[in-house]
Amino acid sequence: MTTSPIFLYDFGVYRLNVAEALLLRGGKPVALSPKTFEVLTVLVRRAGTLVDRDTLMKELWPDSFVEDANIARHIWTLRQVFGGEEYIATIPKRGYRFTAPVTPLAEPPADRATAPRVMVLPFRLLAPDADLEFLTDSLPEAIASSLSGIDAALIRSSLVAARFAAAQPDLARIAAEAGVNRVITGTILRSGDRVRATAQLLEAPAGTLLGTASADGAPGDLFHLQDQLVAQIVGALVPPLGAREQHAVTGDVPANARGYEAYLRANQLAQRPPDHQRALALYQASVAADPGFAPAWARLGRLYRVMSKYQEDGSESHRLAENALERALVLNPELPLAHTQYALLEVDLGRGIDAMARLIVRARAHRNDADLLAGLVHACRFAGLLNASIAAHRRAVELDPLIATSVLQSYWMSGDIPLALAESSKLSGGSLRAMVLALAGRDAEAIAYLREQEAKLPYARMRQLCLALRSLLEGDRATSIAAIDNLLLTTPSDPEARYFFARYLARLGEVDRANDVLASAVFGGFIANRVMAWDPWLDSLRTTPSFQAVQAQAKARYAVAVRSFREAGGEEILGAGLV
Repeated sequence: MTTSPIFLYDFGVYRLNVAEALLLRGGKPVALSPKTFEVLTVLVRRAGTLVDRDTLMKELWPDSFVEDANIARHIWTLRQVFGGEEYIATIPKRGYRFTAPVTPLAEPPADRATAPRVMVLPFRLLAPDADLEFLTDSLPEAIASSLSGIDAALIRSSLVAARFAAAQPDLARIAAEAGVNRVITGTILRSGDRVRATAQLLEAPAGTLLGTASADGAPGDLFHLQDQLVAQIVGALVPPLGAREQHAVTGDVPANARGYEAYLRANQLAQRPPDHQRALALYQASVAADPGFAPAWARLGRLYRVMSKYQEDGSESHRLAENALERALVLNPELPLAHTQYALLEVDLGRGIDAMARLIVRARAHRNDADLLAGLVHACRFAGLLNASIAAHRRAVELDPLIATSVLQSYWMSGDIPLALAESSKLSGGSLRAMVLALAGRDAEAIAYLREQEAKLPYARMRQLCLALRSLLEGDRATSIAAIDNLLLTTPSDPEARYFFARYLARLGEVDRANDVLASAVFGGFIANRVMAWDPWLDSLRTTPSFQAVQAQAKARYAVAVRSFREAGGEEILGAGLV
């Protein structure tokens, strides 16, 4: 029998859990920023030996210039945590040494094959009640989020669960299509000044009743209602939890009832782009009322990140997203949503290699987390590791057959147009399907699809993306270039999008501009060496010195990404021979 590599380290009253990016003091989480945690990990893994500044910079900032003062700031923060220099010694003009005795430990991963696979369906209102309508989606979503902290269970996405909402759920269909063997259904009813919620845990597809849960409370104390239900469901679902899982399920407790209600209402609205502004206002109200509630900060950061892709203030939204997600991680260093969203934000900001390594490290402990693997699909592609990206997608689908990932881009960038076309048929909107149709030589279909999208997409930036490609395919050069110019101004922090704009400009014969934009994509963090090697829309650039220089830079960065993938344990998680 084999076990996972060492990723737990004990020293003094502390335990360092590398896989979960978690430092515990006496069993309780210690707040550290993601980069400070990474500095500590490098030092602990080399305990007793000198770690020079060059080593720290190469491992933690491989693609960036970092001043010594930046490293010193993280060391100062760690010393404040440890109460002095007991654990970290400075070697003048050279580096640092972790001086405390360290005991390496190991922990086997959970067994995916025997884990219950659970879907929490939307609840039903037993009587019409406009004021409680939001709970039909947000209460089961909150329950699913709490249950996701259990390594011994696979919890399906609430967005997927919404597809199967019905007064009488079709358990056979749910089991077959979503790959689950446990379904939680529930009802909500107001009775006087109380709200009562009940839940049933059913075996799927047979429908055998495995357990029930019920709770009641005041409308202003919704967390108490949720907490009662979760405790009873966990008791029926899995054996007694260990201390870490118990903390993951119950660790985030809101301190303000109004703030928590705003959080739940925002969660429902955040699923629909037209309601994003209303959701944003509610998340802001939630963190203002309860600034210590980590999930609200994580959801706020996620919404800022999503909105940055489609609204005109992209750079400002990225800054606000990073602030919110870092706040969430300080409050709860173990919060899965915050880690995944922070990694996706790093990808958006050109730090794809760091993001990939972060998600791989977490995946070594959370092998049942399909959302984490979906994040790896994205991060590995930005790091140029297309085979690893596709492997992450396949692992995610093994866990959750209906999970949405960005594998479509990985398929076409690897040159597999038939698979990309098949994947694109699942999309609900956007310009990506048309891009693949055009690569397949089906321009007329692509143009028709883009016209349809322009008429219905909710954001101006999304419509501009469609316009840029449609006018190019129709031969309207001036309109396409104008749309691309607008997009370049409003999409400063998305290096993958800039790759798309570069290939459009190359197809339009704008060779110098295309090379400049392509360089900004690669230097901005999108390692496109494999797609650059074959993409026919770049053919007009291939003989230019600028293109060849960018291609060489992409290959050099790819080598860094490969090393980082292996050192983080990517071959253990996704398989050998992928890079």
